[in-house]
Amino acid sequence: MRSIGSALFLSACMLAGLTSAGAAHYPTQPAKPALTYLYSVTFTGSTPIDFGATPLGNLTFTPLTGGTFSGPKMKGTVVAAGGDWNLVDAEGNFHPDVRETFKTDDGAYIQLYQTGSGPQPGGVAHVHLSFVTGSEKYYWLNKVVAIGILTPVSYTEVKIDAWQVETNPSVNEVLLGVRSTSHFVPILTAPMGSYTTNGDTAPLDVAIVGGGAIGVITALGFLRRGVSVTIYERAPSWPELGFTVAFTGMARQCLRRIDPDILETIERISQTNPAKTVRYWDGYSPRTKEAAEAIETAVIAETSEADMGYAGCLRGRLLAEITPLIAKKGGVVRFGKQLVGYYDNRENDKVRLTFSDGTDAEADVVIGCDGVFSTTRRLLVGAEHDAKYAHQIVYRAFVPIPGAVAALGAAKAGTQTGHMGPDAYIMSFPITTAGVYGIVLQVHDPEDWAHGRTSVVPTTRTELLERLSGWGPHVQELAALVPEQFTKWGVFDMADPTPTFATGRVCIAGDAAHASPPTLACGATIGIEDSLALVELLSATGNTRPLSGDRAHGIEAALKVYSDARRERGLWVVRAARRMADVLQWRDGEVGKNDEAAFLAAYEGNTKKIWDVDEDAMVDEVMREFEKIQAGQA
Repeated sequence: MRSIGSALFLSACMLAGLTSAGAAHYPTQPAKPALTYLYSVTFTGSTPIDFGATPLGNLTFTPLTGGTFSGPKMKGTVVAAGGDWNLVDAEGNFHPDVRETFKTDDGAYIQLYQTGSGPQPGGVAHVHLSFVTGSEKYYWLNKVVAIGILTPVSYTEVKIDAWQVETNPSVNEVLLGVRSTSHFVPILTAPMGSYTTNGDTAPLDVAIVGGGAIGVITALGFLRRGVSVTIYERAPSWPELGFTVAFTGMARQCLRRIDPDILETIERISQTNPAKTVRYWDGYSPRTKEAAEAIETAVIAETSEADMGYAGCLRGRLLAEITPLIAKKGGVVRFGKQLVGYYDNRENDKVRLTFSDGTDAEADVVIGCDGVFSTTRRLLVGAEHDAKYAHQIVYRAFVPIPGAVAALGAAKAGTQTGHMGPDAYIMSFPITTAGVYGIVLQVHDPEDWAHGRTSVVPTTRTELLERLSGWGPHVQELAALVPEQFTKWGVFDMADPTPTFATGRVCIAGDAAHASPPTLACGATIGIEDSLALVELLSATGNTRPLSGDRAHGIEAALKVYSDARRERGLWVVRAARRMADVLQWRDGEVGKNDEAAFLAAYEGNTKKIWDVDEDAMVDEVMREFEKIQAGQA
């Protein structure tokens, strides 16, 4: 029997036109690629966070704290953002996954992704480097293929020497895939195996644009139901997403229906608030740390935690745990795919997608899970419905737990805690599974956002402390623990709503549909509800014969039902999150800063609309509407 490796090699050669009935036409030894020196970078990290033994191996995360780089065409500093996710497998090999941001000496920002394996001789690791930037001067880096040698300098310092790989096009085509005039098929990421059919109806073929949490969850839901799925992610590897993610009890019930494997993972890696309530304190008025801990005078309100049932975890760990499930369940992921257009014509069996690298793809249905600055949304409803700046800035950082205890006191630092004040509020919480304390400061910003469509930019501890000038000493002491350099997030939302979530065979979900401020910590929950509705509706069109008409009609009907059912809830969550930001920042005209009753009415009224939802009834309702349309009754 021919081996799998030889079969793949022979297939690659045949597809590339390198074998024929006659003599083979390929060199006995390919031309040797040339290497051009790019730069050397040295960066430092803080104390690693140990995630322990995961299914993939022992995982640690080292936050980056700075560094410098220099080369013939570029030099500058390493921003204190990103880090090294280092995985050590069962055989002792380590696999670095480094994400870092360069700031050049002329002010440009360049995002780097570095993956590889080791140890190689000498204890080094070989890494593959890719770059993302919008700078005109350095735009050439977006197309560079580079390699590097990673050398540990000390326990907290690493050096990488980088070279650009330069070779001729024919060698690239043989190694990477098959290039035609219409599309490029990477052999190593093509789907393995075959899909069954139901009668003469082929399984549904779903394209998901965006590899964030909602895109991955939606893909796994379809795969569980036997649907063919391809994720198109614009980044060259799984994106580094966010800070922490919270799942309400309602979200976890939806996940049980979407794919129980996701729920099992979340329950294993997340933690819940050890208290049954969350206290919201006056973070501004107390002038001493003792006064700041006085429950009788400093607590503004205390809310019940039981109904929301939050379970939280680090986003990076969540993706590290669930993304391998996609390949295991037969899904496909294609990286480096920035959507630039699509063509949806009922005369065609498929929707055609086009990408910035000149390739294209086809699918029965397209789901845009591409986030706040969604290209899918812009193509669907126009640029006039782009997300707008919400005049809110979020500062997020991890600090040592002992420092948080010293600043706030053991009782506060041991549980989720809110601090309110003029034009700002702080949520803070211990993450015992990672041994760190998380701080999220959200402030009102009267100015316009100065960074265009770049929502995450570098900031400093000094800027954060200036935002908290005049606040209580306990809050300022906590803020002083953050790194000297970290990042801030300009909040963009969909307060200017889209007229629809779907047109034809294309739709949007999650933040692409209803991006909202993080005030209510329910963005993931609403996105997961979207996912459940889409998975159930579209699976009914794809793996069974349509009740009437062709498949395109069934898909369009399903997406219309989805949009009609989900749009109002999506619009509500944006309005509610904005209102609660005003309440927590003492900017609301109806809720005074010490008005406990008004605060609880606003808070509990909103949270009830989040948790008091029956996911089974929601699915039953959308399926009834879909069946009515299919039967010609609507």
